[in-house]
Amino acid sequence: KALQAKEASMSQQEQRLEAAEQDAEKRASQSQAEAKQEARHAAAKVASEQKVLEEMESQRSAALSRVAAAEKRADEARAAEQQAMQKAATSEHAANTSNAELANLEKQMKRWKKEAQAAETRAEEASMQKAAAPGQA
Repeated sequence: KALQAKEASMSQQEQRLEAAEQDAEKRASQSQAEAKQEARHAAAKVASEQKVLEEMESQRSAALSRVAAAEKRADEARAAEQQAMQKAATSEHAANTSNAELANLEKQMKRWKKEAQAAETRAEEASMQKAAAPGQA
């Protein structure tokens, strides 16, 4: 009887041990499934964040390109303004030179006019002198 009781006790222990092993395997399998699910979730989250980062980098790159283009247009506008200012200065200088030449021509014309009037006056005086003295030729 003692042997049968001992065998029954051992059988119960084996059943409990087997149940514990099955329970441990079940829990390990469940933990493994949960870990796989968490890993898939983490991988999806990383992929999503990577996509967001790539989009942000693309937007940053596009913004830098727009800034570079705007800087180029500003440089071109400054160069065009500088060129226009130089042309304006050249035109102003040419206008001043033309005005000076015109003033000199006007002075020259006044001198010529005075000289012509003086020559006309002298010619009239000479003609009068000749008329006054007809016998002296």
